[in-house]
Amino acid sequence: MKNKFTGAACLFLLLLLAACSKERDIRTAIPSDVKMVVATDFKALVKKGGLTDPKMAQSVKKLIEENVPEEDRAFAGELLDDPAGMGIDFDQPVYTFRTAKDEMAVVAKLADKSDFKEFFSRIWRGETEVAWKSEDGFDYDVQGDGVIIMNDELAMITMASSGTATSDALRLRSMGWINQRPEDSFQATEDCEKMDDEQGDISSWMSMEIVPEEIKKMVPQMGLPRDVQLDDIHYLVNLDFEEGKVVLHSEVLIANEAAAKHYEEQAKILKPLGGKFFPTGNASPWIWAGVGIDGPKLYQQLKENAPVKQLLEGVVFGFNIQKLISSMDGDVAVSADIIPDWSAGIFPLFTVQAELDNDSILEDMDVMQQTLNMLGLNMKKDSPRQYSLEQQKMKLWLGVDKENHFYCTSDANVLQPDGKAADWAADAEGCLFYMRMDIHRSVEKQSSMLKGDPRLRVSMPIIELFDAVTLYAKDANECWMELTAVDKDANLLQQLLAKVVSLYGTH
Repeated sequence: MKNKFTGAACLFLLLLLAACSKERDIRTAIPSDVKMVVATDFKALVKKGGLTDPKMAQSVKKLIEENVPEEDRAFAGELLDDPAGMGIDFDQPVYTFRTAKDEMAVVAKLADKSDFKEFFSRIWRGETEVAWKSEDGFDYDVQGDGVIIMNDELAMITMASSGTATSDALRLRSMGWINQRPEDSFQATEDCEKMDDEQGDISSWMSMEIVPEEIKKMVPQMGLPRDVQLDDIHYLVNLDFEEGKVVLHSEVLIANEAAAKHYEEQAKILKPLGGKFFPTGNASPWIWAGVGIDGPKLYQQLKENAPVKQLLEGVVFGFNIQKLISSMDGDVAVSADIIPDWSAGIFPLFTVQAELDNDSILEDMDVMQQTLNMLGLNMKKDSPRQYSLEQQKMKLWLGVDKENHFYCTSDANVLQPDGKAADWAADAEGCLFYMRMDIHRSVEKQSSMLKGDPRLRVSMPIIELFDAVTLYAKDANECWMELTAVDKDANLLQQLLAKVVSLYGTH
C-alpha cells in the first residue's frame, strides 16, 4: 500500500527545491549560551540529491503534488513553479538551535520579506489565522507556545517548552537575539569557529548540558572531577553525503582543563588495534567489533566505582573477572554471524577473543569445568588449553592458545583460520576501535525471512541500497560512522531520493 508523505517531509523537499536558487552572518542571531546548534546546507543537499537535474526535479515536484493535502495542492504548485516564492535566501544555511531555557528556534536569511510572510501565512497550521503585528522594525505573530518574528534580513520561529515562557517574553527574547551584537552571539565563540571547519551538509554543535535532568541524576558525572560540569563537554557532529556513502564525523571538545586532563587519562586504556583477530575467509561475519585494551589500566579505572569494584572482585562459574580483565593486553574482539534458521534451532555463530599477557585463566577454566558439571552441564577438557560445552544444537569452545589468545566461540572455523584477512582489515588496523556490520550480506542470506516480515516490507527496498555500516575511532577525541551503498559511484542522497520517487511516485 502506498504510504503518504507527511507535511513535514513535503516541506523538507520544498526547501530543497527552493534552494536551487551575504550580507549578514545568521549566527549573530544565535545566543552564546545555547545547548545545541544545527546548520543545514540546503543548497549543497540540492546538488547532491540530483535536484539540479530537470528530470529528477520534475519527479520530486510531481511526488509532492500527489501527496500534499488537496486544499494545499494549488499553493504547492505555485511554489514548485517558482520556489523563490518562499522568500528564503539559501546562500546561507538554515540554523536550528536550543537555548539555555530550552526554547527551540529556527532562523533563516530572507531574500524577500513579503514573499516569506505570504509563504508562512499559508503553510501555518495553527488554530488561528496568522495576524501580523509590527513593533520596533519587526513583524511578528504568536501561535500557541510559538512566535514567528522577522525584520528585513532574518526570520525566526521560536517555540517555548510548554508553560515556561509567556508569548511576550518569548517575542522580546527573539527580538533581542536578532538585534544582539555579534560579539555577544554564538558566532563569536571558539566552538563556532571549529564548527566552520566541518563544513558538512548538516553540521551540529551540542553541549552535554542538553542531557535531560532526570538522566543526569541517574548517571554519575561519568567519573569526572567534582569541579567539572557536563556543560564543559561539547560535541561537534557533521553529516556529509558523498559518492556511495554518507559519513558522520563527531569530535569531543572539552572546555575545562581538569576535564580535558581527566579525559586524556581515561583514554590511556585504549591501544591501537594490531589485527590479531581480524576475520579471515571469503566472507566477513555479519558484525565484527574490536578495540585495543590496556587491561591493568582498565581495571584500575573500573574499580573506582564501588558497585563495579564489588562485581569485578567476584567469581562467575569459577572465573575470576579481575584476573581476566587485568591480563588483557592488546586486541579484544567480538563477532557474530547471521542466524541461518530460527525454526531449525540453529543458533548464531559468535566469537569473543582477547589478547592476554599470560595464560593464568586456564586455572580458572578447570574450576569452571567442575562447577558447570556439578550443575548438570557437560563441559569437557579437549586439551590442556581448550574446553568445550555442548547444549542442544549449540557447541562452545573456549580456551587460551599458545600465543595467549583467549577465545570463546561457537564457530569452529575460528579455530582454523585460513590466513586471508577481510578486505576491510587494512582500514581497521591502527584504529582504537572498529566496528563493521555487513548489511548487504545479511539481506542476501536472510532475504526471504526479511521480506516476509510485514514490518520490513516497506523499508526493504531502501535497506537493499546499503552495503555496510562502519564505526571507528582513530584517536580518543574523534570517531566516524560510514554508511556505504552497494552503488559506489552515485551520491547516496541522490540514490535515496531516486528510490523514494520510484516507490511512492506515480508509475
